[in-house]
Amino acid sequence: MNTTVESRKTEIRYVTSDPAKMLGKWVARRALRIWTEDFVDEDTGKTVSIERNEILLERGTYISQDLLCTINFMMSEGSLKEVEVSNQNRQGMLLENRSFFPYKAVAKIDGKRKSFLLYANSVANALVIMVDYIELYYKGGFEITDIKEMEYCVVIIDRLKSAEARRYELDAAYLKGEMSMEDFVEATCDNITKGNPDAEEKS
Repeated sequence: MNTTVESRKTEIRYVTSDPAKMLGKWVARRALRIWTEDFVDEDTGKTVSIERNEILLERGTYISQDLLCTINFMMSEGSLKEVEVSNQNRQGMLLENRSFFPYKAVAKIDGKRKSFLLYANSVANALVIMVDYIELYYKGGFEITDIKEMEYCVVIIDRLKSAEARRYELDAAYLKGEMSMEDFVEATCDNITKGNPDAEEKS
């Protein structure tokens, strides 16, 4: 038995004010009722306008015949002008992450495997950063083979040493072969995350 997998390539999505074209579709974007309210500022005496909105149709709502009657009524009274619909029920929403976290990336450059440590706010952002960096500082063909967020890093740091001094120690230890790449990446990750302990407030 063959099952067709839906994707963006098979999605039919459009904005319409024709209720007939909404029947049997899913709401692709929240439909809002938007209006303006005026009120008088007690301090200045001036009239101020504020835009208000109310959700009329949630994303992912199936437009049945019964709902279509409601939509017809809302459009006739002017509270709804148009609806964006789709032939697919897409309810998942990619959340935007504004915080940066340490990521470990592995790339094969000119046949050689190399590891990198970087800050990014998502895997997609980390991929963009990696491609940009490798194009600038390496020659030959390359491919990104792995990107993962560093969930946690635990390392004991000498509180008398600054993060900068610790960084030089880690670099030297790795170059001398005294620590593995994995240990170096984790230790460096923790050092960057904690920052300079000398800058902490003293109580």
